[in-house]
Amino acid sequence: MPSGPEPILTGQPATGEPEAGGSYALPMTCFQRVSLFRGLPRKEMAELAGLASARRVRRGETIVGALESPGRFFVVAEGLVKVTRVAPNGREQVVRLLGPGDFFGERALFAPDPLEATAVALEPSQVCMLDLTGVRQVLQRNPEASLTMLRALAARIHELESLVERLAIHPVESRIAALLLKLARSRSAPVDGQTVTLPLAQEELAKLLGTHQETISRKLQALEAEGLIQRLGRRRIRLVDVAGLRARAGEP
Repeated sequence: MPSGPEPILTGQPATGEPEAGGSYALPMTCFQRVSLFRGLPRKEMAELAGLASARRVRRGETIVGALESPGRFFVVAEGLVKVTRVAPNGREQVVRLLGPGDFFGERALFAPDPLEATAVALEPSQVCMLDLTGVRQVLQRNPEASLTMLRALAARIHELESLVERLAIHPVESRIAALLLKLARSRSAPVDGQTVTLPLAQEELAKLLGTHQETISRKLQALEAEGLIQRLGRRRIRLVDVAGLRARAGEP
């Protein structure tokens, strides 16, 4: 994460490495990189930043649980977070993976229903938190800010529709390629030649991608045979041909 002379959310200098779970100062860029806020005027951005707090979470730590009151909006600043739901039969289903710049809890801006999902850190992560009351106050005073956020929410709906389309139409290789690229982009290093670690067991990956565990293994072998990736272990994968992966994922 950037560590230069960025304005700090809390107005205080960041000092040292706090313990996981504690609050600490974080640059305003945490919210500037989120599509939901990116187009806001600087005055509103600074106001929201002043209302925000942040925390570090350890691997395996629950950030927010299902059925909790949705009083906050969350932004992933660093790391990787999984969002899960529990099916009626008691099985956990991973529904989304969130990397830097991704957010969750936005539905609570308009519907104060309890959360239906749980967010858990898959690796040491940094998360920004914003009280929803403050967000609503900014929106009520600034109609243009409201329109900006509505446009961003419309983009999120489009993203979810594209995901449904990908699960229904696109082949499994496309979904795997898109996931590998997302994991690579969640790091600060260049994507080309990067080695990523699959954050989930193949059984969980299969559920996330709407396929079977055996299919995941077969398709990874096929991508390696084509020279797009190199498997370095059960979970570690090097991206050999990023352009080829982007084409396979259906990216422009």
